[in-house]
Amino acid sequence: MKKVTVSFEISEEAFELLKKIGEKVYVEYRDNRVDTIEKFLESDDFKNKHITLESYKNRNFGGTLKLAYELAERDLIEDCEGAWHMSYQISEFGKETLKKLG
Repeated sequence: MKKVTVSFEISEEAFELLKKIGEKVYVEYRDNRVDTIEKFLESDDFKNKHITLESYKNRNFGGTLKLAYELAERDLIEDCEGAWHMSYQISEFGKETLKKLG
C-alpha cells in the first residue's frame, strides 16, 4: 500500500463557499450562462431587465458559480445526481477537508 498526499491551494472565497455548502444539503445555479456577478451585469438578461440582480443572486447562490467551479476542480464538491438545475453538494473529500481545516 502506498500513501499519497496531495497539496493544493484554493482561494479564501472558495473556502468560505465550501463551508456554506457544507452547512446546506445542496446549492443550485439556475442561470449558469454567466459565472460571476460582473459578467451578469454585462449580460443581455440584466440590460434588458429580464432578470434583476437580486433575482440572479437568489437563483445562483449569491453569484458564486465561478468559486463553485474552483471547488469542483479539486473534488471538494460534486454534482447532485438527478437535479433539475446545475446543483452541487459537498463531497466526502470536501467533508474531510473541512474537518481538518474547519
